Amino acid sequence: MRDRHTREVLFLDLVLSVTPDNVGGVQGLRWFMSRIYKLFSENKTSRWGKDNIRKVRVCKMSEVSDEAKSVTLLLHLNDREGPDAAFCDMTTDKQREEHKGDTEGRPETVHAIFKLHSDAPDGNRYSVMLEVGSKLNRASVERYFNWLLKEVKREEPKAFEYPNPDGSQDKGKPRMVKVMPRAVLEGHLSEEFQEEISSGKLSGISLISREVRHLGTGETPLVKPVVSEIKLAPAQQSWREAPMAAVRDALRIGKKAEYASAKISFQSEDGVGHSCEIDTDTGNVRGDGFIKKKRIRRTDIIFKEAEESIHDVIEFSMKTWLNIEAEQPAARGDDVVVPTAAAD
Repeated sequence: MRDRHTREVLFLDLVLSVTPDNVGGVQGLRWFMSRIYKLFSENKTSRWGKDNIRKVRVCKMSEVSDEAKSVTLLLHLNDREGPDAAFCDMTTDKQREEHKGDTEGRPETVHAIFKLHSDAPDGNRYSVMLEVGSKLNRASVERYFNWLLKEVKREEPKAFEYPNPDGSQDKGKPRMVKVMPRAVLEGHLSEEFQEEISSGKLSGISLISREVRHLGTGETPLVKPVVSEIKLAPAQQSWREAPMAAVRDALRIGKKAEYASAKISFQSEDGVGHSCEIDTDTGNVRGDGFIKKKRIRRTDIIFKEAEESIHDVIEFSMKTWLNIEAEQPAARGDDVVVPTAAAD
């Protein structure tokens, strides 16, 4: 839900890696964010869409210091294909439109907060809170962030070269292999998933394995994903008695057999079909379905469709849910509702 008083935010994890993945480790998020901040300072974060009808950029960004626990980005989308603004008088029912100029578009902003410290064993997974926009969603922000990583590589190409793991040399020096940084935004599984599957009908579970093959073609590696899938069957007549237990068993079996994810298919109580892909290692959602979210509701504030600076109330709420200490925003009226504890 997104209106003048309400914003929704998603609970996500950012997973950093490099391809090929057998060459070397990936730089930490603090390192990447410091380079993205440099791009922001130099006004180099604008990504234009096809035919220059759409542009995404970092509108505002908090500074990345060695002591910072998180970094806040305000992402701005300007879309020339967006409709003109229409208004209708509620007493006369007369309607008017505000037409865009030749170089104008319909703007939208979302806040994203990245925790700079990783609690994961491999150190490459970071907690993220993302405000939900109508066009700036998890998938589009993931694409844009990967574009930013490529821009970082363009600015500092030597930071993404590693000695070839086969030990080969070139003129007496280690032969270097170029790697490409990659980011994936995974969602935390929502309570709604368990409620829907428990009251509905579990119809299928598949385990999915993904293998990425790299074929060298000159300076640019060709990446070819290979996907294999096996379907599971219940040990007894039906999964109806304990559908969530069946899901947990599938994730356990998939993790042990080194399958990347499990695809869960089911019908909700109203007969509508759903599917959800869950990471067997973390239990996170791959894709956009059934992601945990929280709502910021402030009747004393009117949120803009496109903010021009980082909104203190939105930032405070998101940081609180990330267990990051933040300064309490100033009260704006009698009806003040802000989170005071982290979400479960």
